[in-house]
Amino acid sequence: MGICGSSLEPLNPDEVDLSHFVQGKTVGKGGFGTVTLVYQRDAKTGEAKDFPIYAMKRQTKHLMLQNPKTADQNVAMLKMERFIMLQANELKSNFLTTLRWCFQSPTEVFIVMDFLQGGDLRYHMMGKGDRTSSAKSLVPLPEDVVKFYVAEILLGLETLHKMRVVYRDLKPNNALLDSKGHLRLSDFGVSDRLEEKHNYQSVGASGTPGYVSPEMLKRIPYGIESDFWTLGIMMFEMLHGCRPYAEAVIPRPSTKEQFAATEELVNKHFASAPPVNKKLNLSNECVSFMNGLLTVDPTKRLGCLPIDPKNWEREVARNWSIVKKHSWFASIDFDRLSRHELPPLIKPEKDVANCTADAEAAFLLMDNSNKDLPKVSPEDDIKYFKGIEYNTHDPMGTIGGKKSRRSTLSSSSATNTTATTTTTTTITTTAPTTTAGGAADDSKHDADGRNMLSFGAHTSEIILTE
Repeated sequence: MGICGSSLEPLNPDEVDLSHFVQGKTVGKGGFGTVTLVYQRDAKTGEAKDFPIYAMKRQTKHLMLQNPKTADQNVAMLKMERFIMLQANELKSNFLTTLRWCFQSPTEVFIVMDFLQGGDLRYHMMGKGDRTSSAKSLVPLPEDVVKFYVAEILLGLETLHKMRVVYRDLKPNNALLDSKGHLRLSDFGVSDRLEEKHNYQSVGASGTPGYVSPEMLKRIPYGIESDFWTLGIMMFEMLHGCRPYAEAVIPRPSTKEQFAATEELVNKHFASAPPVNKKLNLSNECVSFMNGLLTVDPTKRLGCLPIDPKNWEREVARNWSIVKKHSWFASIDFDRLSRHELPPLIKPEKDVANCTADAEAAFLLMDNSNKDLPKVSPEDDIKYFKGIEYNTHDPMGTIGGKKSRRSTLSSSSATNTTATTTTTTTITTTAPTTTAGGAADDSKHDADGRNMLSFGAHTSEIILTE
């Protein structure tokens, strides 16, 4: 890049912090901060390197904590995302965004990830026409392309489920492509860890309207089977250019009678199977797999045989075997796919932003200086952010002759929303989860321009995110 180390502030010799990066343009914005492209500085010369490019998510502490009713939830989402990406590092996952560094200043938390410059799947479903965030119609993808990326999504979901995590926010916006066209799942803030004491189940509707599963809407406990429903919705959307069902507006029940009425309302909403466009000439195997995922009864859904909590790992592996052995995937070698040995079927354009045109223009106007941010109290700083740092496998080499510190925050400290969310009926606004791929916030980037609605797990709180 030709940026001389002497023109920049000195490198911190003890640990990775903001001084070890040169900032590029801002590529995303949310309620708590921004996502900025950054270039790593050489530990010896101080000069910025051209490659690799990273995405740095900067989240402002005082914004996360300014509403006492949502502070715990906001930090829990941050720690959940950190936990999952950290686990993706340990498992060497090729299909989840991974954490490179996490550090903090008195005013911000910084999460550094690989920059996935291929854009998200929704962008590639826009065709060559209206590539703006207000585009209403999407272009259906060919069946072979859908099969390839559904298979890669499955490998990402399988990794999450091995972590005992239910994703809860699968959608084209959160499926990012790298420069070669391989897919990684992103944005794990609303995910939930499944615990033995809860029989590996979660409760509460969480995710994006139009993708939320029937069991979530019924407010009954659910496990990983909810992710399979959401995959069915996304698969239909990839094949047809639209989602199969209108968004369900379901009042939150509180009495026995209301729960019964809610179940009847949800069953009525999903009473008929979504119509398949015959002009697409989809294979019988494709339709069979999709309809298997879009089965309203989760106990009859594809890959969702009942699981005995005492044999959870073994029976989850059994269910995953059923999914991957479906006849639609007869041409997919999952072992080779897991090693990226099969060529991607979407080739992202090089030297192009791979994001919507209006979003790219907006990025250029963003201020990423983040100067004069207010500090949180020392007590809150310790309570919420102590030990958040993580420097993965010291990829920068030694820093000033010292090894990078690892975080003192164990994976078990990645706080579950179950333990941190307060019970309230207040509707509150929180930050959208921006992505490593530089997608704009969901209010501008979602297919129909609507906001994402998520319901706090194990609570009666409704959280409205942009």
